[in-house]
Amino acid sequence: MAFNKDLKRKSPMTDDYGTSLEEAFKNGMEGTTAHYQAILFM
Repeated sequence: MAFNKDLKRKSPMTDDYGTSLEEAFKNGMEGTTAHYQAILFM
């Protein structure tokens, strides 16, 4: 189910993940790394 915020965006998948597989993978790895670094520094 989409939320109002998602419906207002032009292209939510492109905004979140990028346009190519390489860019999407890189963005995912950066997000995962940042998440686990934040947990370690708590």
